[in-house]
Amino acid sequence: MKTLLMATFLLFPLAAQAMCYTVYDASDKMIYRSATSPVSLKGSLRDAVQERFPGGAMTITNDYSCPSYDRAAAEAQERANAAEAKRRNAERGEATRVTAEQERMASTQQAKAASGSRNPADPNQKSDREARLERRLSELKNTSSDPNDKYAGEKKHSQNLQMMAVESELGRAEACRKAGYKGPACAPTPAEPAPQRPMNCMPNGIGGMNCF
Repeated sequence: MKTLLMATFLLFPLAAQAMCYTVYDASDKMIYRSATSPVSLKGSLRDAVQERFPGGAMTITNDYSCPSYDRAAAEAQERANAAEAKRRNAERGEATRVTAEQERMASTQQAKAASGSRNPADPNQKSDREARLERRLSELKNTSSDPNDKYAGEKKHSQNLQMMAVESELGRAEACRKAGYKGPACAPTPAEPAPQRPMNCMPNGIGGMNCF
């Protein structure tokens, strides 16, 4: 009976059966498993295993359930995944940086527009505030009074006071620009004089004038 079993075993070599090849490293951790041998089964199996897996050991079992595993391939895939994740993070970071830079530039442009589009690098470029004050001063200078108006003198005096106030503000704005928008000339000042209509004055009956 033993002879018959031995003959049967010889007729069906190991390679034809469902074999599972598992390799462990020196710390007894699995590094390879497959239904395909990782080394040639011809010659010295021990030498072949040591040549490919220094310090390792391989077991061969008759196991129909043999899920494949290759630690070297798995580690290579992990490195590839990490590199891809790093690349994507870098792209997202660059996109975020570009968006932030665009927002900063837009904010800077809006701030310049709100402050009169002034350019500190060019002290010869007048600000919008200077332009407004110059227009207001020109309007006051070109305002003429009716020579037949008996209150023309009081109106002219009021006009001169407004012109002096506008000229003062215009001088401060110019000094601020020439100083690079820094220094005392750029300190907050009272609001720019608003356009005023000529005053109408009438005697108040007690030697004075009521102007409105």
